[in-house]
Order: sequence, then structure tokens, then C-alpha cells
Amino acid sequence: GAVAGDTSTAGTVNTTTVSGQYPVFTKQSAIKGPSPSLALTFIDESIQTIDDGIFFLKSGSVTSVKWDANAPTARHGKAAVMSFADGHSERWRWKSLSKDETSGAAGDVADITRLLEAVYLP
Repeated sequence: GAVAGDTSTAGTVNTTTVSGQYPVFTKQSAIKGPSPSLALTFIDESIQTIDDGIFFLKSGSVTSVKWDANAPTARHGKAAVMSFADGHSERWRWKSLSKDETSGAAGDVADITRLLEAVYLP
């Protein structure tokens, strides 16, 4: 939800997305936390939650241990492939995610924490 952003009809890039809470990065050099090699850019989202092409997590996810608005897919052998801002991709095997979940479904602390470390949180 924070990489590349969207463009308005005037052709300018909006500076925030997801209710204005997160900045939008349009250059790799602007990505600082996490670094480009650790910053998630694309993820294969659950078929139960994909609706708009934006994937995001809320910082409270770990304490509530639930997938917020989005969940990653698990339909590839309990794993998902994602790409990062430096251009590499990885296949992540989930500790407990074994099927595509819906929003609000219970999640595993280790799985959610790993994803939270790969996205920007203010």
C-alpha cells in the first residue's frame, strides 16, 4: 500500500495512502525503514481478501493476532511468494497459515510479526 502510490487525474502522485496514515514511496532511495532489501513491494494475497490491489497490515495486528483487512495466500504449499524493493523475491512458508483466510481471521504471531517487519509502519 505504500510503494508507488496512485496517481490523481491531474497526473500527480498522491503522497499518502490507506487513509493518509502511510507515506507513499516513489523512489527506492526514499525507502529507509525497512531497507529496500527487506521492504515488501508485492505479495500474493489471499483469494478471500483481495479486493483492491493494496495489501496492508495495522500495527496492532500482533497483539490482536488477527489478519486485518488483508491476509497473504497459503494456497502454494502453505507459502506465498513476495518481492522486495531491491528487486529480489522470496518464497515464505507460513508457520501456521494453511489455507486462505478472511479478514479478521485468527493469525499466527510469528507469521504476522514477520510480515510487519517487511512493511512500513509509522
